[in-house]
Amino acid sequence: MSLTKKFSHKENKTLGYHIIQSFKEDEVTPEKANEIGKELAQELWGDKFQVAICTHINKENVHNHMILNSVPFVDGKKYHNSNEEIALMRDTSDRLCLKYGLSIVETEKAKQEKVFRNKRIDNFNRSNEKMQKIRNDIDEAIKCVKRYSDFKFVLNAKGYEIYDKGKYFTIKPPYFSRNIRLKRAFGENYSLSNIKERIYYKNKEKLPIANFKTIQEIEKYQIACDNKLPELKSQRENLWRKYNKTTNKTQKVEIKVQINLLSEKIATINNYTNICGRCVIRFKKLRKEYIEHEQAKEKAQELIKEDKKKKARNR
Repeated sequence: MSLTKKFSHKENKTLGYHIIQSFKEDEVTPEKANEIGKELAQELWGDKFQVAICTHINKENVHNHMILNSVPFVDGKKYHNSNEEIALMRDTSDRLCLKYGLSIVETEKAKQEKVFRNKRIDNFNRSNEKMQKIRNDIDEAIKCVKRYSDFKFVLNAKGYEIYDKGKYFTIKPPYFSRNIRLKRAFGENYSLSNIKERIYYKNKEKLPIANFKTIQEIEKYQIACDNKLPELKSQRENLWRKYNKTTNKTQKVEIKVQINLLSEKIATINNYTNICGRCVIRFKKLRKEYIEHEQAKEKAQELIKEDKKKKARNR
């Protein structure tokens, strides 16, 4: 660790962090506790930071002592132990304990702290500029590929590592040393199954056409979609004005997220309008062809009748 600091010319101020991970008495073996500690360190700090893990059995409850080097051996950017990082650390530790069937603290105070911790994590995921960059990278990759393997290739090329074989779908982005569970960070739309669905079915037209019983209902739905667009576009223009005026980076990120959501909604409604329009045109074409077919059929029947009459007169 000292050599890493020396190499990066960062041998002063905060040298490292001491983390204690404790387990309930007589619930876990020292070997399993050490394994969980390693898994925690791997998920949070990956292969970017040096971590020494020592499992102590000198107390009634087994516990891990972790010493985290404040300086990474990759890019020299020091680790910042923010409130968000602490919340993520505790959340990850609890999740790993539950994964192995171990107890976590369930007191009333702990429950209140967990609620506060989750709010802090959710706020960080929504407002942090780097987190929004990750979300945008994923959305862009989904739009430009046709297969999940290509999706992984695009993200790998951008410096992401993808872990999709375990229980949780996680990535390690180039912006953080820790892994990120996409569903936890960005919602259900970013689960592994939904990302695959977005890739393979993004070009499918999802419209409840089967619920419409008449062409008039489709035309009515098309008009309703058209009527929604002016208001949505006006909202988007107002958001762009706010975005250009504000100098606060956090507010800019939040406004940009709202703009992106509105843009997606506008694009979806435009798509629905186009689908309805194509259905109406197709229906009118089929109706015209049907009428022409019926008219030709009636004419043919009349000709057959006339022919029969002529044959009868000739007899």
